Amino acid sequence: MSTTDLVRQVRGEGPQDAQLILVGEAPGDAECAHRRPFVGASGQWLDQMMRQHGLERGRCRVENVIERKLEGSKVENVGALELGLWGVDLRQRLRELNPQALVIPLGATALNACMGWGMRTASIMKYRGTVLRGAMGHLTLPTNHPAAVLRQPSLTRRVGVDWARIRRAVDGETVEAPHRELLVAGVDISWDDARKELHAAYADGLPISVDIETIPRMKRMTCVGFATSA
Repeated sequence: MSTTDLVRQVRGEGPQDAQLILVGEAPGDAECAHRRPFVGASGQWLDQMMRQHGLERGRCRVENVIERKLEGSKVENVGALELGLWGVDLRQRLRELNPQALVIPLGATALNACMGWGMRTASIMKYRGTVLRGAMGHLTLPTNHPAAVLRQPSLTRRVGVDWARIRRAVDGETVEAPHRELLVAGVDISWDDARKELHAAYADGLPISVDIETIPRMKRMTCVGFATSA
């Protein structure tokens, strides 16, 4: 089986030279009926979010990783071989589009395909709101799929923050994949210096993110991470 054997029901639409490329997962019933991506409930939500941030869908390229309807509307029902081929196929499509475009993967399937990772590797919640460099060289800003927000409305605010950042990037704000420096207290930096760094960041009014890793069944905390940049 190769990419030429893939069944295509709904292809991408929009300008080839678009500055913004939106990548979803797969078409649903409404999309297959109209032969257009994102025209169902998820598409209506997407259109509304874009309008709120002054973005015109007609000026964007809209793609799906998978161009056929999924059995049970679940990507889990797609075999590993076919899913991997769709990832390859998407990257081939991206190669033919504007190399300077900003790519917005909507959900985990799109994220993994755009990045060239294993198709079931990364969680969107780990990477949404970050700036990445995609497999085809595009700057990539992942966010949640509209369907996920419709199922879980509590995501609306944080996804709105993502779209505000996307709008600023479209307006010319410098968006780069950040360089991150990992410092392990007690190894790369003394505990006292680590404490001083956090106190200084707090005094400067910088946001401080905290990530706690645990082993729930053992009721054990294994690691605490702090970050003073996005």
